[in-house]
Amino acid sequence: MKKPFFFLLLSIFILLTETTLNSRQNTDIYNSLIKNNGWKEIKDVISVKYLSNIFHSFTLLDFVEERDCNKPIRLLTILLGCTYAKELKTLFFLFIKFGHHCQSSITARYTVKNRYNCAMELIKILQKIPSLATLIKNTLYTLDYLHTDPWKDQKKKKFVLDYLLIELENFNNILINYIPLENDTTKIENILNSIYRFFTHRNVEIESFSDLYCIFMQNDIDSQWEEWNEEYKYENKQNEKLQLYDYLSQKINLKMISIIINKFHNLGFQYDRKTKQIGIPLPKQYCIGDLKLFTRNKKTSETIQSESKNKKMKENQFENQWILELID
Repeated sequence: MKKPFFFLLLSIFILLTETTLNSRQNTDIYNSLIKNNGWKEIKDVISVKYLSNIFHSFTLLDFVEERDCNKPIRLLTILLGCTYAKELKTLFFLFIKFGHHCQSSITARYTVKNRYNCAMELIKILQKIPSLATLIKNTLYTLDYLHTDPWKDQKKKKFVLDYLLIELENFNNILINYIPLENDTTKIENILNSIYRFFTHRNVEIESFSDLYCIFMQNDIDSQWEEWNEEYKYENKQNEKLQLYDYLSQKINLKMISIIINKFHNLGFQYDRKTKQIGIPLPKQYCIGDLKLFTRNKKTSETIQSESKNKKMKENQFENQWILELID
């Protein structure tokens, strides 16, 4: 009897939390955020699941008239987490396929050097993953912080994709230990196997999250891979020197850029270079002096950084110039 009673109390607590009135300011910020057309362009998520209910994504973009915006904030956070999960799942698939190509790239013509070049091109792409993960994580945190009881602050509640994103933030620490020399076939094989294991495990984590919260539009990731192969064959006829790994690198780069444009900028989020934080533009009536963005407070930001388990991470979490240029 103890377990049913516990879950009953938990359900009552969550219900009370979601029906707690939020501030007029946060309600206006929420309504201002969902005006951005990018939310309507999220087509990869059909519905989200929350508290044993299913909510169609198109119903999550209605303006909130009263101050009871806590539940809409929670649902929008889940929607954002789901669409990020879908994008990351596609990237993981492409990284694994890329690695398989590198492993099979020894031919009579291109021996070990070709495999090395392929592996190094993959590593070059993967070095961008930590900063992308930080952007995704802090965007989710910022939206969640609009809630009167932020999910992130609930010690017994696992936040959206939290562990997965922290693992991705620390991925470069794994890569450093495996950077191969050109003629070291063992190290090349080790790094490719490590990449495969890492992203296979992260994919399981995404599946676990998705099963709990997301209903996706069906799409065939394998068909995209086949499409890219066909495109490469055509391009290679025009330029025989173009390697498949260079072509794949270009395509994955474009995929990452599209995530930042469509799932960050077009949704209304901004990056404040002065405070090194992700924010949501404040409606005009709440702008005071230089204060133009809703952001998490300093204490919350410090807590997040300490939980990232990366001792080298400083206040500026976007050290890679490539992402700074895209989010400014």
